[in-house]
Amino acid sequence: MYLKRKVGNDVALRRVTADIRFMEPSVFSRTKKSKNMSVDPGIESKDLPFVETQAYRESYIAAKEKKFKKYSDELNKNGFCIVDLKVDKNLINQANEDIDSAIRENSIKLNSRAYHYNENPRIVEAWKFSKSIKELAVNKTILDILRFSYKSEPIPFSTINFIKGTEQPLHSDELHFGSIPHRYLTGCWIALEDIHPDSGPLSIAVGSHKLPIFSFEQIGLNIPRTEEDFKKNYSAYEEWVKEAINDNDLEVVTPKLRKGQCLIWLSNTLHGAYAIKNQRLTRKSLVVHYHYSACRKLFYPSYSNLKTGKLVPRPSNNIDIRTHTPE
Repeated sequence: MYLKRKVGNDVALRRVTADIRFMEPSVFSRTKKSKNMSVDPGIESKDLPFVETQAYRESYIAAKEKKFKKYSDELNKNGFCIVDLKVDKNLINQANEDIDSAIRENSIKLNSRAYHYNENPRIVEAWKFSKSIKELAVNKTILDILRFSYKSEPIPFSTINFIKGTEQPLHSDELHFGSIPHRYLTGCWIALEDIHPDSGPLSIAVGSHKLPIFSFEQIGLNIPRTEEDFKKNYSAYEEWVKEAINDNDLEVVTPKLRKGQCLIWLSNTLHGAYAIKNQRLTRKSLVVHYHYSACRKLFYPSYSNLKTGKLVPRPSNNIDIRTHTPE
């Protein structure tokens, strides 16, 4: 079940799957109506993840893989899917206790302030001190779905824990974690409690994965040199996202997730959280990001120029949560 939202001023929402036919991402030179939409850097079909290719829908699926297809079909069509992980609730309870304990001891590492939209902490790398969080990050069901969908080995490399809603506007992870080939990135949002609709739950722009990849220079912005520059650029990007959603009549939905369910999204799927309506409510959750063995290079998109190919490299060694060794 989904809650539906409007973005911007009185925009009529329609089912995106009825409005936008499936297209290879490289086909988009502009989104449908806007004069200021970004130009896709150009991605050949052979470099796309399997789940995002036209060939995906025509491919033979072995019997033993058909249990994954219903999820990959949703990824292909809508840019996200929901999976019931059926994990032991005690594992989730322990993950929450580990976070609560770390907060009490003031031994947490936080995201940059540029990514905070309220006073609620965004706790990164908790997998390094919590076995339960690490176990969730390397969940077999998630890895199997991703392995099938991408035809490449998924590499869990990042975790973020949330206590309450972020109120972060809709955005694409392609602006945060770049890869060559492009789009070899996936996010997975795991509910660590039943998520209340007034807690500022996760929202998704259906079909937004089919939009072109964004880069700051495409709307006339220079590569940021400071965190302050980045925040200004990012605010402009958030306005671009609203325009892209409105101009393409993308429907924004807010799935109702229960404890132990997860929502998986593709790299370019727009996602975020709206205002917390009841500040007394928590929204305990875990986000895990995955790259793939197919990646030849990782880079920082926010400090790179896709048009010129000037990419600021991001470390790619020793990032796998499963095999990471302390440095």
